[in-house]
Amino acid sequence: MIARRSVVLGLGKSGVAAGRMLLERGDSVVLADRKPLEELDPAVAELHAAGALLELGEHQPSLFDGTDLIVASPGVPLSMPGFEAARERGARVCCEIDLADS
Repeated sequence: MIARRSVVLGLGKSGVAAGRMLLERGDSVVLADRKPLEELDPAVAELHAAGALLELGEHQPSLFDGTDLIVASPGVPLSMPGFEAARERGARVCCEIDLADS
């Protein structure tokens, strides 16, 4: 499988699981959430230690630059600003349940 740059938005249980799966398959992974690290599942810090990058707090417009896959957790609307531009550049935007097809 070809390594891709993937972004996971929303780091609840399903976002953590998605991040873990993407890391295991060799993707370069950015984990993003508006909450600070102290308010997230301790598994987020473990994924960071395993190589995932973190973007916490307000998301920067550059978050999706060069991204191949964006995985949005439940509660993150697939119409979020920035997704359309990413799609136009060829990124796949999906929810976690669709991740198995990516």
